[in-house]
Amino acid sequence: MPNFRLWLVIRRIKREVRRLARLYYPDVEVSSFGVPHIDPRHLVILILTKTDEERDRLGRELIPYERLRAVLVQFSYPADAIPGVRFVFESRESVGYGEDLYHAFK
Repeated sequence: MPNFRLWLVIRRIKREVRRLARLYYPDVEVSSFGVPHIDPRHLVILILTKTDEERDRLGRELIPYERLRAVLVQFSYPADAIPGVRFVFESRESVGYGEDLYHAFK
């Protein structure tokens, strides 16, 4: 899959994950990191909530992993890479409002 096409697919996936999460919590942010242009398995979708309670509820009850995986399939993410894609739920409380996410996950 060419890099630009993969970039578009990832962008659509993030938009859909954000839409799903905002059905429950309107302040959710969704971003991604990794090196999917080298290997599509190296993708992490970060779902960032305000509180630990929102993080726990969203990740365990409201948006199960199967639903997130279905989003990857829906937008034609490479099928062999789907098992390697990670979805991480984190909260601003855990990270700290003033901290940089890069340093929090390092």
